[in-house]
Amino acid sequence: MTNNNDKRRVLKMIVWGNILLALVLVILFETHVLPSGNLAGEKNTEFVVLTVAELMALALIPFAVGMVRIKFFRTKMQQNYMPWAVLRLGLLAFLMLANTVCYYLFANVAFGYLAIIAALCLLVVFPTRERCANEMEKKNDEQQ
Repeated sequence: MTNNNDKRRVLKMIVWGNILLALVLVILFETHVLPSGNLAGEKNTEFVVLTVAELMALALIPFAVGMVRIKFFRTKMQQNYMPWAVLRLGLLAFLMLANTVCYYLFANVAFGYLAIIAALCLLVVFPTRERCANEMEKKNDEQQ
């Protein structure tokens, strides 16, 4: 996988594959193939899971979106781009999928909002040709 277009193609497949998986989950829950609302009465569990989901979103979204601004990660991405790009997309995809499932299990709209926010962030870091080229190139005038 030495070609930049191949790398970008794999990253795009990761993004679209996870969005497709989220849509499949929505369809399965909405058509009652998967049971929804099973944990709706568990208020203590819902509180803990929602708190953890919100804290994870507050920590992981700025980290994933701004990963290239941190000198350590920028250097690592320039040396070996794919593992770090996959990590960034994976963090956001995990948030989107986990919150999608929690939305249906707890019937709480807050999880739905968190899933939508994570999906939008996936589109913010979508691997375009320019983004991949900028993140892989080494700059002489690196600023912290």
